[in-house]
Order: sequence, then structure tokens, then C-alpha cells
Amino acid sequence: NDSKSADNDRIISLTPYAKKLADVQTVAITRSDRNVEVKLVGKIDYDETRLKHITNKVSGRIERLFVDSTGIRIKAGDHLFEMYSPEILTAHQELIQAQKVLNDDNSKVSKALYDSTSNMVESVRHKFQLWGLSSDQVQSLEKSDTPTDRITMYAPIGGVVIEKNGVEGMYVGVGEKIYSIADLSAVWLKLEAFESDIALIHYGQKVEFSIEAYPGEVFFGRVSFISPVVNSDTRTVSLRVNVENKKDRLKPNMLARAIVRAKVNNEQK
Repeated sequence: NDSKSADNDRIISLTPYAKKLADVQTVAITRSDRNVEVKLVGKIDYDETRLKHITNKVSGRIERLFVDSTGIRIKAGDHLFEMYSPEILTAHQELIQAQKVLNDDNSKVSKALYDSTSNMVESVRHKFQLWGLSSDQVQSLEKSDTPTDRITMYAPIGGVVIEKNGVEGMYVGVGEKIYSIADLSAVWLKLEAFESDIALIHYGQKVEFSIEAYPGEVFFGRVSFISPVVNSDTRTVSLRVNVENKKDRLKPNMLARAIVRAKVNNEQK
């Protein structure tokens, strides 16, 4: 037919001898890839999994703040504040009285009284633990014969104090936030990618970025989260990159310029 004839008109056939004279070389058509750079902007932020809010677990009054300002670096186990609490005093008095009963000659104590007193001791121990006291603190209270109404609270993690809500002399209830502590040994880089570029980005992908504060230096991280939602105003998708920060050089709110490298097939449009 005509179309087949037209196709044949585009084909040049040469004999082996003619090919040799013409010095014609042929190469098989193959699919190749090209490298594409996706440029992104964003900023450093806290790793929310390494952020700890220190909330009050027993009502009372803050007698002393050992950490009295933000920006202070602390270690796990450092003392944070001392609290006066009538609840602690009452519980410690109950513990002392119960231990006196248990330490008496068992022949003078009925089994029912002994069992109920033992249960009371366990209840007070559990209460102390719920209030955030360490096992060493509980043991110290058990050994003391003098009731106390004050207790020291310690840091559960190390890091930097980024928020302080407690003030010496203030009364605080259960659940009130006293401090916020951030472990900055790892941080998040939060980026925005245009909707048209999101197909080039995937979980675990390497990200290269620079910070204005450190010109000429390059930092690296891995994509750990890609938002399933497109921002309707900016038509961008939020990305989160996990970054190691062992020397604490990267600080929250620092601006960053990032590059994600991807391979795109030449046949892809």
C-alpha cells in the first residue's frame, strides 16, 4: 500500500561493499537517562521525636529553679527544680507509718492488718513513681524517718532548654508545662517542593544542602517524609529530611538551600 511504500522510501539499503566504501557505522538505539537537579528551599527545625516537654505531675509550689533560663545545655539526670507539695508530705507520712507497722513484731499484727499495710506501701511507691520520682528517690524516702514536703525533679533527657514556663514561687497544677528540652544531636530540614517536581522525589533519597551561615560547606540528609497533601495556595508539597547534627552546628530556623538529584528517562515527557 501507499503508507508501506512511503516507509520504504525512507530506508537506505547498502551492500556490504558499498557500506565499506561509504565508511558508514551503525549503532543500536538504546534508552538513556539524564540527571535532573531539583532545587528546594527550607529551614532547619527541631526533630519532634527528640523534643521533651517537662510537665508537672504533682500539684505544689516551685521553691527553686536550678535551670532558670533558656539556652542552657543539660544532661539526662541533671536537677531541674525543687518543689514543695503537701501531697508529697501526706504520702511520705503514710509511708513512714505503714513501715512502722510492718517493722513491729509480726505476732502483734494481724494478717489482715499486715496485708492491708503492705498494700498501702506499694500504693505509695506507685504514687511516687507516677509523680516522676526516680527509684533512688523512692528508696531514699523509704529509709527516712522524717517526713518531707519537698522533692527535686530531674531531667529525663539531655539537650538544650528551649522553653521555660516555671517561675520560683509559683503554684503549679498537674499537667502544667515547666520546661521544653530539645536534643539537637539530630534535626529536621523542612523543605517545600513544587507539585511538578514531586515525582522526582522519594523516601530515603539523599539531599544535599547548604546553610548561609557556613558558606562553601555542604551538608547531607535523607528524605524521611513526603506530605500526602498539596498546599492549595502555593501548589507545593512539604518534605522532611533527617539530618545528623552531632556538633550542634545546625540550629533551628536557619535557612537552607537544597538539591535533590534524580535520573529521568529521556523518553519520559
